[in-house]
Amino acid sequence: MKQIPIGIENFKELIDKDYYYVDKTLFISDVLKEKVALCTRPRRFGKTLNMSRRCPPRRVILFLFHSPSG
Repeated sequence: MKQIPIGIENFKELIDKDYYYVDKTLFISDVLKEKVALCTRPRRFGKTLNMSRRCPPRRVILFLFHSPSG
């Protein structure tokens, strides 16, 4: 029986251990298209997992801290 991944923040571990997973690919696509993105979801709601799922860490850091003016 599949388990609910409470506290799991790593996509690879989620898939390898066959936990339940809700695909949020469209959410990531929307975030990357926007100039500014504010994730104000509660703790343990998948913010870290969403960012680690498809983007390498450097991409996430640039996404979070890049200033368009320089």
